[in-house]
Amino acid sequence: MSLKPYSFEPNVSDIDSFEPNYSVSLCLPNVQGRAQVEVNEWYEEILNITRQQMIMKTKNKLKKKQLSALEVPNKTWRYICYVQFTHWVNSWTSLGKGVRVVIPACVINKIRNKYPEKDGLYVGFKKSNTYLPS
Repeated sequence: MSLKPYSFEPNVSDIDSFEPNYSVSLCLPNVQGRAQVEVNEWYEEILNITRQQMIMKTKNKLKKKQLSALEVPNKTWRYICYVQFTHWVNSWTSLGKGVRVVIPACVINKIRNKYPEKDGLYVGFKKSNTYLPS
């Protein structure tokens, strides 16, 4: 028997054809687009809470200034989303300073579509010298 590592990458055809029934799962009338708007508003509030927590916890003055800006750039929102996702996947446990993990491409694409860069150029994954304990 061979074990295969779990793959985060979903089958794109499955995602494109998936249509959740919001009227049942969220107890909302089945009005086109309404559930999506409410989920987006809820998600924006979660990101703002995460942003405030990051402002309080960080000791890096430059990072604190970027997070505290009145007009937060998309680059900062993408960073907050990446942190939020990583914490969620790892059951809210800290990975440690300098530890980097690969985020699934489907998540990266969703975040980049939501908070795009003006020129469309993004920095890919950079390896760290710090590794997760095995």
